[in-house]
Amino acid sequence: MKTYDIALFYELSLFFKDDLRLMAHAVAYALNLNAKTVYKDFSFGRYKDEYLKALLDVSHNPKEAYLNLLMKFRDKSPIFDRDDFANAEAYSVFNREYKKK
Repeated sequence: MKTYDIALFYELSLFFKDDLRLMAHAVAYALNLNAKTVYKDFSFGRYKDEYLKALLDVSHNPKEAYLNLLMKFRDKSPIFDRDDFANAEAYSVFNREYKKK
């Protein structure tokens, strides 16, 4: 029978305010899994080692995890490929004026 690190799970659970759905989504995005599957595993007490490792990574650096999540959903449009002033000017709806008054 497989044993899981329950103490670590409950320690990490405090960071996520005991929200299994949030924890399941954090693991799913980190490991490219289905969040429903992870949630079901959590609901039945299957705290797998790879899940706990993903939760540890998120809890140690939540800003980086959030940024990685946003990058997965970012727009793939070519307008975002260039990050400079010329790009902003090219797609601007305003007239270009450089005269300071």
